Amino acid sequence: MIRHKKERRIEHRENVRGGEGTIRMAHLLEAEECFGKVNLAAVLKIKPGESIGLHPHDPDAEIYYILDGKLTVTDNGVESVMKKGDVMITGAGGTHSAKNTGKKTARMLAIVLA
Repeated sequence: MIRHKKERRIEHRENVRGGEGTIRMAHLLEAEECFGKVNLAAVLKIKPGESIGLHPHDPDAEIYYILDGKLTVTDNGVESVMKKGDVMITGAGGTHSAKNTGKKTARMLAIVLA
């Protein structure tokens, strides 16, 4: 299956996981297209001041991969700054969050594994 960029579903989700602002999600694939292996595959645009609230992953897991910009994240209570090319995975009951504390819009690939 091939999905062209112009065919992606765009969603604007407010207060993601209790976070702030409205995050734009460009869905690369839909969950039902991923053979039961992936619940979310999307590129998120996170503007300055916007955030994804702290949340757990169990039994699923989530990968964050920074495409552009930087995000201040927590990974099981440890705060860090992620920049372009950095990756994080959270699962097995772990928690994470992300906030754009910079001055430019950040883009992140988010993949939730089933």
